[in-house]
Amino acid sequence: MKSVHQRPLGTTQYPFTPPLLLEEETYSKRDSLNQDGIPGGRVALFNGKTAESICESYFMEQRWNFAAPTVDVGVDYLIHRNNNWDRVQVKKVIVQWDSNKQRVTHKFPFQAGGVSKQEHIVHRQLGPEDVDYFFHVFYSPYRRLIFETPISQIPLKDKGDHAGKFVQARTTCMTELYPIRNTSRHIDWEKNLVHESYHPRIFQEYPDFWRERDQQSTLTEFL
Repeated sequence: MKSVHQRPLGTTQYPFTPPLLLEEETYSKRDSLNQDGIPGGRVALFNGKTAESICESYFMEQRWNFAAPTVDVGVDYLIHRNNNWDRVQVKKVIVQWDSNKQRVTHKFPFQAGGVSKQEHIVHRQLGPEDVDYFFHVFYSPYRRLIFETPISQIPLKDKGDHAGKFVQARTTCMTELYPIRNTSRHIDWEKNLVHESYHPRIFQEYPDFWRERDQQSTLTEFL
């Protein structure tokens, strides 16, 4: 079997943000380990609000007016741009630790977390009729990334009770080479990256990363 390094360029996603610093890894792991002692799985509430506040700042920087619906039925914000109101859902990018492959992956969710064990709630499944765009946010003490994905790029479930709804999530790796197993259902997260900001330490640790990334991006344009 070919390794990811031997795969054709069109079937490999290349890193588009530098590797996580040790402090960022520790920060990301603290939620899965619940090191803050927040009871009842409420960590997601803090994460969600943090992602939303980051998006709000981005909306204002773009000079987009926005409003939050009084009742949340799957739309977090209505944003006004290009003389239109777009329905937006905001999600946090989830860091996952693959101990078998000894690497980190990044999960981009499109649905809530299924069934809540604490509350015994089955979350409503979202589909193209509910929202227009997803904004995914990755944040740590040293970087912030925002991704904008139109619903036309999101695969739909084709079986079961939720056929026609968005898939649960898409998993990739932003910091390492990652194989694209199904190109027809692949989302190009690098192209959807609309904002990135970094602490100076990132530039100090990885001074050549952006030059190498730009060279790779230029190469893949010819595929």
